[in-house]
Amino acid sequence: SGSEDSPDDDQGFVFVKELPAETLDGSTSFSSFLVNSETTPNWPGEPLVVWYRQGSLWAMQEACPHARISLHTADIEDFRPHACMQSRQSTWANGAVPRESDLQALAGPCIVCPAHMYVFDCGNGACLTNELTQSARVYAVKTKRLEELGAERVQVLISRDPRQQDESQSRVAGAGEYCQTGKALKVSKDGGNKIQLALVKLGLERKFGFE
Repeated sequence: SGSEDSPDDDQGFVFVKELPAETLDGSTSFSSFLVNSETTPNWPGEPLVVWYRQGSLWAMQEACPHARISLHTADIEDFRPHACMQSRQSTWANGAVPRESDLQALAGPCIVCPAHMYVFDCGNGACLTNELTQSARVYAVKTKRLEELGAERVQVLISRDPRQQDESQSRVAGAGEYCQTGKALKVSKDGGNKIQLALVKLGLERKFGFE
């Protein structure tokens, strides 16, 4: 999950939005909102995009690290094994299916920048399609659940500072870089390219309604 319920210690976190619990928990498709000085005057940091689905939230810098294009309209999909999407053959462009080890190496859902199609992992910010591109900054998200007039609402809090990034996880690996167990240490270049093709394919299907 990209978020956690932690009602006790809010130090270092900022309240940014309140959502009905049914909106957060019942969403089967991804939704998003912006966090910046206009939408959230008490937010002290850089502009962010927050994506959410089925009770989980992920927060990332709004500006793409590659060319500073807004990621707010980026297509997003969850290809991790527990999401079950990777088992649908129609997900993958021309049958280009990533290795299972690449999918297991994902830390969160993937987004594709609408400008130059660079792909980023929402879980750790890693760029999966260009090893020279800086990782996106990602932020911890916490939720607090409240009862209000018989309806449950969820307060969303985001850390003031981005997560510390492990440099060993901030770049894609060359094809064949595996540990002794055979599991990929990071998403391979080939895996990143196949995820990119799938994101573009699924985005076009949503926009134009064809498969």
